[in-house]
Amino acid sequence: MFLAALLDEWRYFTLNVRWNGTASRMVSSSVVLPSSEPIPILWENLLDDEEPPALRYICECEATDSRHQAACLPSCLCTDCSTSSACACLGRRSAAYDESGRLRCLVDPAAADEDASVVIECTSACACWPNCSNSVVSRGLTTPLQVFKTLNRGWAVRTLSSLPIGAFVCEYAGELISSEQTRRRLKRRRAEAAEAETCRGGGAYVKNYVMTVREHLISGRVLRTTIDPTEVGNVARFINHACRPNLVQHLVRVGSLVPRVALFACREIASGEELTMYYGDYHVAAASSEPPPSRTSGGPCGGPAVGMTAGMTRCLCGEVCCRGFLPFDSDATIDDEDHADEP
Repeated sequence: MFLAALLDEWRYFTLNVRWNGTASRMVSSSVVLPSSEPIPILWENLLDDEEPPALRYICECEATDSRHQAACLPSCLCTDCSTSSACACLGRRSAAYDESGRLRCLVDPAAADEDASVVIECTSACACWPNCSNSVVSRGLTTPLQVFKTLNRGWAVRTLSSLPIGAFVCEYAGELISSEQTRRRLKRRRAEAAEAETCRGGGAYVKNYVMTVREHLISGRVLRTTIDPTEVGNVARFINHACRPNLVQHLVRVGSLVPRVALFACREIASGEELTMYYGDYHVAAASSEPPPSRTSGGPCGGPAVGMTAGMTRCLCGEVCCRGFLPFDSDATIDDEDHADEP
């Protein structure tokens, strides 16, 4: 019943990455980052002797309570989902991916209908596995990536191979946490960040990335999923913000009603290029390389940013259209009480 309602009512989703941090001290190496990905992830620091922050690596989001473990989706009995009219995973929606595994709504927006916005992939429990064209995110990382140290933006991620538009890059993985856990963690980390203010220019620093995804249904109901990769996460934790990013977020469900945030190339990306994402809200049906307006910074791309307010952080993306500050969701605070509609 819930799945049918979701497919009938789903309109769009918004997200916000809550960011706070201070400048860090700086560390030299080129080795493999400990991970359980299908392919190794390298890291490199040619500036100093700092190593990437400690991280318990996971390839997909990890539930912290039973709420995120119970909602499972049925598997399909198809031998070829691309020709089946009764696939339990695709349903009445058109295929989300083309024959090369690229997200169709990015490759050819005019050819993608609104049904493609809700992506439900086939899994290893389906009869079509492992050669199904409707399995992309569930196969995990296939693009060689490298985490590297930057001069003024901490750690970042670059691709070691060229990527076409619509190509899947990686998932934004972390712990799935409740609203109460979010408030407690953000409160603690903000206190830690305040202490770190005294260490600017040569001491400890605190960074915190908590992504909150809100799915908006026609009925007005909002489904919220919160991902915290601060201590438990994957390579996406190191991807920086840019006001004109080369990656876009798309929600994908794989065997569960809980969505996974998958990052896809929204334009062609050259080998060696840094990967970036936009940290604010956007309408996935209109996803493009142009970032949407931020609620607080406002103004058209390229226009001046509004004066800095409490909680905002200066943006260092260097884009011509840089708005000056990272997107700031004034509604997404540690006192946010909008959690009655959590799935």
